[in-house]
Amino acid sequence: MIMLVDDTRRELEEHGTETFPLTVNHDDLWMFEGKNVPIHWHQEIEISLPRGGKAVYQIYQNSYEISPGDGLLVNRNVPHSCWTISIHIQNP
Repeated sequence: MIMLVDDTRRELEEHGTETFPLTVNHDDLWMFEGKNVPIHWHQEIEISLPRGGKAVYQIYQNSYEISPGDGLLVNRNVPHSCWTISIHIQNP
């Protein structure tokens, strides 16, 4: 899977509607090109709840490792990226 972004790194995929800007995704980092999500931003809040494996989110100059049972909220318009740091585990 390839994430499409514009020249400012804004993600081009629509997330919900203008009046209800929410989409639930069940992403598998191993499906993304390079097994990571490149730096990008969007106008919607992002909530990450990993179901298997471990991942690192880079938000500005800070890195956050998350595992199953953790949650991470990325505010709107905040540049961030994500990559896996563990072996591939299929989600149940």
